[in-house]
Amino acid sequence: MKITFIYPDLEPQVLDWPGHFYHGIAILSAVLKQNGHRTSLIHITRPVRRAEFIKKIRKDEPGLIGFSSTSHMFPFVRRLASWLVEAGIDAPTICGGIHPTIGPEEAIRTDGIDMICRGEGEGPLTELCWRLENREDISDIPNLWIKRNDAIIRNSLRPVVEDLDTLPFVDRTIFSHQDLICERQGKGNFMASRGCPFECTYCCNHLLRRIFKALTKI
Repeated sequence: MKITFIYPDLEPQVLDWPGHFYHGIAILSAVLKQNGHRTSLIHITRPVRRAEFIKKIRKDEPGLIGFSSTSHMFPFVRRLASWLVEAGIDAPTICGGIHPTIGPEEAIRTDGIDMICRGEGEGPLTELCWRLENREDISDIPNLWIKRNDAIIRNSLRPVVEDLDTLPFVDRTIFSHQDLICERQGKGNFMASRGCPFECTYCCNHLLRRIFKALTKI
């Protein structure tokens, strides 16, 4: 099936902002392609008009729309999701990233968001796509919260991926890689591990450690 990712990545104070490479979407795209799916990305680095956004969605014809959001970008996700509803786009929507993980109740109650993913997305998203393709029930997939009529199904978290070597290399082709901010400066962007042992007061890591305490060794 075709999955279209939507990644709001705006920096209003910077003219001609090209955006960042984001490992989260890149690894999800790689895993989905490994399982025979097709992916595309709408990387929003400047304010976008409703008609322009909907035109891109219709052109992609996705079977699933996946938002990825930090907390400070979630107001944009809320607006974009409402445009999908207004335009009558019937593809199911899911939102992942740090904000749905630490603020799941707000995220799942957003109009236009059908599902959220808490925590790592490789396993649940692959399972979701397989079940959607095969027209199977999706209500019990771990890590996913799902709207069902007026109810919300809140599934538990699954164990985290401890051996990162089981995952494919990230899919850099989904981004306009040569145009990104670090790449313009001749820098490479790599990630060699997941998680952080520190609890800086300005960071949400202390909350993540509490959420995943029973599932990890840290």
